[in-house]
Amino acid sequence: MMTGACSLWIAALSLFAVGLGSRVALMRRNGVSEGRDEAIRAHANLVENAPLFCVLLLGADLLGGAPGVVHSFGAVFVAARLWHAWGLSSSLGRTHGRFYGIAVTWSAMAALAVWVGWLGMR
Repeated sequence: MMTGACSLWIAALSLFAVGLGSRVALMRRNGVSEGRDEAIRAHANLVENAPLFCVLLLGADLLGGAPGVVHSFGAVFVAARLWHAWGLSSSLGRTHGRFYGIAVTWSAMAALAVWVGWLGMR
């Protein structure tokens, strides 16, 4: 029984990807080279992690996961991706945003995977 709770977070991540991708496209169009690597990496990293998360979130929703928990995972993941993109956009070097953004991203994905597995086995 799907509640549709995941749709908000899938939409938010999609809009975020469009925003980051547009930033890269504008930099390329305007011939801007400074900061372009950071922008490309921020977009690529989101596009690398978001699809699996969205599949897991949809799985949780389809398997009858509590909407509040689905929303919690979505909110944490979106916040982590924003944190990571901000950290990466500010510097290619080590930043707290990059470190904690990816740590929270992977933790949320791992916890969601465990929850989806549990939901599927009950």
